Amino acid sequence: MSACLNDCWVRPATTRVASTMNPQEVCALHRKNGYDLILLDLQMPSMDGFQVMADLKTNASDSYLPVIVLTAQPAHRLRALQTGAKDFISKPFDLLEVKTRIHNMLEVRHAGRRTTSLADRLSKVAGASDRGRFAAPTLSKDAYGSR
Repeated sequence: MSACLNDCWVRPATTRVASTMNPQEVCALHRKNGYDLILLDLQMPSMDGFQVMADLKTNASDSYLPVIVLTAQPAHRLRALQTGAKDFISKPFDLLEVKTRIHNMLEVRHAGRRTTSLADRLSKVAGASDRGRFAAPTLSKDAYGSR
């Protein structure tokens, strides 16, 4: 899968792809590298993808779990989403579908990071101690005009 991603997805200087066949290495690698996306097969030796997601949740530096699961079992899709996966790809997979789902996931991930960064900058500029102080403005009844 890694070779496939390198061949069809990587843009120079913007994307790095790493892979492991050992499910017990996933958490440590994610902690070290802070991946924007993890493609996770649910059926692996010694530890299934559900166990890996549970470990990722307990070791995450933020609450977002950037996981797309790969599964040949239709019954596992809902459980994977309930466990924290953001999307799934059914095996056998179509390469165009894989690329599209990866693109969409990375787009959402990067938009979320930009939003967080902008909120942090706005908090600093405004002298606020936390992002929670910024709320959407509310309008009074008079703002709509009286009838």
